[in-house]
Parts: sequence; C-alpha cells; structure tokens
Amino acid sequence: MIDLRDSTEPDLVQAARVLARVDAAAREAGLDYLVVGATARTILSIGLVGRPPERSTRDIDIAAAVAETVLLPGGLAVRVPSVPALALLKLLTWWDRRYDTRDAIDLATTSITSWPAPGCWVRTWPGCSTRRASRRCIAS
Repeated sequence: MIDLRDSTEPDLVQAARVLARVDAAAREAGLDYLVVGATARTILSIGLVGRPPERSTRDIDIAAAVAETVLLPGGLAVRVPSVPALALLKLLTWWDRRYDTRDAIDLATTSITSWPAPGCWVRTWPGCSTRRASRRCIAS
C-alpha cells in the first residue's frame, strides 16, 4: 500500500478533499469505485517518485462499480455495466463530446426503450415486473 496521508502536495490535498465526499456518497449507496485517469496518475506519481506529473486537466475521473455479472459460453463470468449505468455512461460521453453523435446513437440503441422485454425490467429495477410498473419505479 502507498501511504500518502502526510503529503502536503497541493494536487493531492485537493483531490483528497473531493474524494472524501465521493467516498462518503459511494459508501452510503453501497458502491465500489475506482479513481482513474489523470488523478490516478497523479496519485501514483506522487507515491512512487515523490512529485506529480504535468497535467493539462484538473478533473477527477471516477469509475463506479454498478455492474451485473454475465455468464458467457464456456462458463466465463464477466461484469458489464447495469442498464442504468450504461445509459448514464452514454449520456455523459455524449454531453462531453457534444458534436459527435455516435454516443447519442449508442444511447438510443442501448436505452431502456430499446429493450422492452419484461425480464429486462425485473433485472434492471427489482420489484418492477412490467414496463409500465418500471416507469413508476424509475419516477419514485
């Protein structure tokens, strides 16, 4: 384990403040998360070489483990995003890229309106057995 508790590196102190709030929210929601992207690189660089790398962004990228396990042929178990997580991911990437419509197309083909089978609704929103009931569950 890399121990950076006593670090006074400004980038790390700022990230720790933000991540403390993320951590509290994730724990409350029962979600695992992973710090990724430039912030992960900064944390590792400070921990391993004692200084942060140059950064051109100041955002903090976080991956939340909102997944469903799928058994593939041969018995291989893999984790894929849940339907709501996949839709949110596509919505955020579409918003981020703005002028590139491929994420909007992906959102349309992976959205809840494209998968109307009742079984999908039960797996996506437990306690909701039909599309109509699922809309009420989503709204609540």
